[in-house]
Amino acid sequence: MLTNVFNPKTSRRSLMPMLRRSLILVLVFVVTLAPTLAVRPDTAHVLVPSHPTHGTEHTAAMDSINVTQLMESIANSVSHVRIENLTRDLSTGYPARTWDIDTDTPSDSLVQAWNWANESLMALTGGELWFRNATKYHALYAIKQGIGAVPRQAIIITGVIDSLQIAGANDVAVSVAAVLETARVLQNLSLYCDVYYVLTSAGRVDPDHDLGASSFVDWLTENDIEIITAIAYDRLLFHRSQYPFGLNIALRSLLDSSLYQRDSWISDLMILFSRDYGNGLLRTLVDKGSSTRSFAYEMWLRGIPAVYVSQGYYHDSASGTSDDTYDYYYYSYEKAAEAVASVSAMAYLVGLFGAGKALLYSSQGTVTPTTEVSCDIVTNIRQYVNASITWLNQSTIRANIIRETTGETVYQRVESDGHITLKYLATEPGMYRVVVELAEGNNTTVSLQVVHSNDCDGDSLSDEYEVSHGLNPYLLDSDRDGLSDDFEISIGSDPREGDSDNDGALDYDEYIWGSDLLLNDTDHDNITDGEEAALGISPVDPDTDGDGINDYDEVYVYHTDPLNVDTDGDGLQDAYEITMGLNPLSRDTDGDSLSDMFEVLNHIDPTLRDTDGDGWTDAYEVYHCMSPTSPDTDGDLLPDAWDWDPTDHWVTAVAPVSVLAAILLLAVFAFLKHRKYIKTGGS
Repeated sequence: MLTNVFNPKTSRRSLMPMLRRSLILVLVFVVTLAPTLAVRPDTAHVLVPSHPTHGTEHTAAMDSINVTQLMESIANSVSHVRIENLTRDLSTGYPARTWDIDTDTPSDSLVQAWNWANESLMALTGGELWFRNATKYHALYAIKQGIGAVPRQAIIITGVIDSLQIAGANDVAVSVAAVLETARVLQNLSLYCDVYYVLTSAGRVDPDHDLGASSFVDWLTENDIEIITAIAYDRLLFHRSQYPFGLNIALRSLLDSSLYQRDSWISDLMILFSRDYGNGLLRTLVDKGSSTRSFAYEMWLRGIPAVYVSQGYYHDSASGTSDDTYDYYYYSYEKAAEAVASVSAMAYLVGLFGAGKALLYSSQGTVTPTTEVSCDIVTNIRQYVNASITWLNQSTIRANIIRETTGETVYQRVESDGHITLKYLATEPGMYRVVVELAEGNNTTVSLQVVHSNDCDGDSLSDEYEVSHGLNPYLLDSDRDGLSDDFEISIGSDPREGDSDNDGALDYDEYIWGSDLLLNDTDHDNITDGEEAALGISPVDPDTDGDGINDYDEVYVYHTDPLNVDTDGDGLQDAYEITMGLNPLSRDTDGDSLSDMFEVLNHIDPTLRDTDGDGWTDAYEVYHCMSPTSPDTDGDLLPDAWDWDPTDHWVTAVAPVSVLAAILLLAVFAFLKHRKYIKTGGS
């Protein structure tokens, strides 16, 4: 029979398992949701918040998820012997599973290891799962399909299958065994999300980067896989108390996020399981350590949450050397099994959050002067913590709520009447513990029930609320419009519709522009906001270019540019041209080759080719120095059309001729006079 270190009956933690077996107290521990939300009657498609109801209590309803029962089933199903056997078979049967980085080709041993991994996965899942491959590094991946609505979000569980020129049991065969065992444990469980089981190659050929992981993360992104979280298994076996964190499994996560759900929430869920159902080996470390060459690190680089799971003391003397065989005497498969069980429990819980149900915890036992009853939870939403504690005799009971990150008792009550009700507003996310102690009197039996809500995506809306209102509890932004669900509710838009007012513009874009997310024509210019966005004009200003013409008229009546005050670039604004009867689309309205601006400046009619009606076009008159505004340029009473020289008065031409004629006449007269004088002899 396979042994199992996760059975609470064999746990080395003596206090909690003992108390869990012997309790009889009823503690109803409720985590009140964020404000309940209602549908506004006048806009039935829009979700709006109602007033918060403080301290609303859950009951152990049929639709609650019995976390205690489910976690115990996970603890009872993981086998360290199976993990050891898988590690042995891979490392001894297929040593030197290498990837040639120069030719980007696998060794024969690596190809055979791929086939072994596929056969093992099929055997462990009853033929339901098998590996496919992707990317140039031939990453193996198998998908456990969830039962939620498509498209489903995914949890990614990864290991590395290629090794150096060694057996590579801890580096990295045990990570493959961990992925396979996780797949076996989760196979018959119904989850609302998908689970991807991934084995990457080319993970050990570069001393600084996991090339195979980087390539597969890109593949996930290219295929629009929406990721809830990822787990990257690495070395798990080294177990020596003489080394820093030598007895621990270290968890490292994306620690630069302001959102708890993307930061340490997943790690806290795993630690909670390890502490309550295992040997408490898991702990978080804030340094990056060896994680810089891992699948998790590649996720972090892209801003995607992931947890790196490895032995606490990473650089042991055996891993990655010829001593790295499956039976090395400092290796502990119980340690690897605790990591696998904690990951499996986390994945199971997260996979059930899609149902939108409250979480129910239960236990029973006896409180004495030396023993206590406690309940651990992880809260990730601002909510009221409500606890109801009952006991059978007149003993005095003290109940405390403790925030575990600080050890501070944030709430306490003492009663002796057989019942305590606690109500505390948990404003900070993280791990909390409710502790029930015997303050005075005889030992007494108590029963414990804990029910609380969850916010998987970190949008401040409980999963229960989101599911009941058609939202996705795994996504901050259910309609993928760029605005989180809680924010849309706060501003009155519909978090289920990317375009709440159906105007062709996404809610996010409208919010950025300042337009009304619930009004399809914010500026009332008769063009929908979406159409205005497509045209590049303002949805909040009916006259985008400020030229005095409504955008609608510019687009559909005058066909002018609503972004340009002077569409034709003639120096005259469109509004002026329209008012004056000019063509705002033409620099020369009358087609006389003189620009409208020139004609206006020179008091020429830009709508007429011949302003003065003298038969000459304005352009001809300008080019020939005639007046386009006067039919008689030289004022000689001869119309320009008849005048042989319309630019010169006839007087200026007649006067010289008269003088010349007079001179000639005078000369003739003088000549004749002289001639007569000669003939008469001078008398």
